[in-house]
Amino acid sequence: MTIGGQAGVRVRLAGVAGAISVLSLLAAAVALPPGPSVPVSCGHGGGNGGSGGGKGQGYSHGCGGATAAPGYFALAGTGAVAPMGSAGGHGDVGAMQLASAVVGMATTPDGAGYWLAAGDGAVFAFGDARTLGGAGGIVPRAPVAAIAATPDGGGYWLAAEDGRVLAFGDAPDLGRAAPLPAGASVVALAPTPSGRGYWVVASDGTVAPAGDARPLGSPASLHLSSPVVGAAVDPDGDGYWLATAGGGVFAFGRARYHGSLAGQRLASPVTAIATAVTGDGYWLAEADGTLEPFGSAEGETGIPARAPDGAPVTLATVL
Repeated sequence: MTIGGQAGVRVRLAGVAGAISVLSLLAAAVALPPGPSVPVSCGHGGGNGGSGGGKGQGYSHGCGGATAAPGYFALAGTGAVAPMGSAGGHGDVGAMQLASAVVGMATTPDGAGYWLAAGDGAVFAFGDARTLGGAGGIVPRAPVAAIAATPDGGGYWLAAEDGRVLAFGDAPDLGRAAPLPAGASVVALAPTPSGRGYWVVASDGTVAPAGDARPLGSPASLHLSSPVVGAAVDPDGDGYWLATAGGGVFAFGRARYHGSLAGQRLASPVTAIATAVTGDGYWLAEADGTLEPFGSAEGETGIPARAPDGAPVTLATVL
């Protein structure tokens, strides 16, 4: 297991009122919709890597049809969505009085719509995202922590902090709650490229596969110094990366390790990780809006960068 790694060019997101406490690490998201096609390549190496140290979700389409994305959505925990670059605005819940904060965002395959999920299980659909239902009143024991869409955009899953996962639309119901150790809570749900499975990721590093998701390893036995905050899947579905609040990155399966922020003095904690558009790299997002590219993500710094003022940013979905 490799420790450390150098960060690439830092991109600072700046820009709509609504400061969010850093306690709400999953209260904002950035989602990159499809953009004009450019030549890309995807490489994968063998072996596992990781960095010590140490909310949010990660998902990427297959590499063969990957496109560069010159735009993205910035989501604040208040429910305000700020479309940037080529991303189109489709509405938000920023002006509504919500019972609980927005905790996640999932985009449709064409980037022309999205769902916003709140901690109480409410789901709001915009653009070409279809209204498929929510978990309000269904998950009273633990709040919703993450939302993830199926590859065809015909459904989604809601993951509660206690490991239960609810399926909507064409998302398959894969059974009982993911087994979590005492004190751990779900921070991310990462679907497989087929949409017939997912990995449920917990704050202690536990990774619970379901459906066609294969067990590829986890850092749960390492007694991490800071919690896992997010996960991103290799485009082939043969590996994944986990990120910790302290900047650590762990690579499993065929996902290649490209470095981390472990051991560096961070102005604010890392909130999530997302697969690079070109597939062989990843972005780390910090709560103050800084994006750190690694691997092939270092060539994607032309993506315009802005976000709601004062809102912790979570890089959620790269399409």
